[in-house]
Amino acid sequence: MIKFLQPLFLILLPFTLPGQMDLSMNETSLKSLAETDTTLESNMIEAELGKLGEDFSVVSVDGAEAITINSDWINSLNPGSADRVATYLVHFDEPGTYELFARVRVGPASWDDDSQFIPNGFGIKDPFQDTAWFRVNGLASAGYTEASALVDGGGSAPSGVWKWINLSQFAEGTGPKTYTVTEDSLTRILQIGARENGL
Repeated sequence: MIKFLQPLFLILLPFTLPGQMDLSMNETSLKSLAETDTTLESNMIEAELGKLGEDFSVVSVDGAEAITINSDWINSLNPGSADRVATYLVHFDEPGTYELFARVRVGPASWDDDSQFIPNGFGIKDPFQDTAWFRVNGLASAGYTEASALVDGGGSAPSGVWKWINLSQFAEGTGPKTYTVTEDSLTRILQIGARENGL
């Protein structure tokens, strides 16, 4: 059974990204860092609360806080720099296979503002390795704005509006774009990568 990606805790990670990471840290030792005071009632990750690469900015758009990347894309199939990766520590309530959903807003350049990367599985990803990432491109005319919509990898919401999309179903590339959580590993690292600078 596929479940929504529903993190219960989100904390800032006390380590740096690939190239600078303390290799003595691992997911097992990170479990002790989860704190219940970061629980969000809606069971969602707030993008701006993660460990953001240096090229990200936190912005307010149409009354919502969000993150955006300051530079345009470097590589077609990977973020191209640790500065273009955001990292989250996520605690799951139960094991299962999860899909990743996001609320996004495509900027004024529409088709030149509508892409990002999602990870190929949990954990710290190499920002230069194509196989570590799935490209999400074409969000300019995808997603849903209706509160009653069943959100999948389709939809036809335009640019310039906040909308929901199932990134697991929408992403390009071969292989599963789901995230498996086991009973013995309920706390996981999740990363997202930037591509175009209008999303």
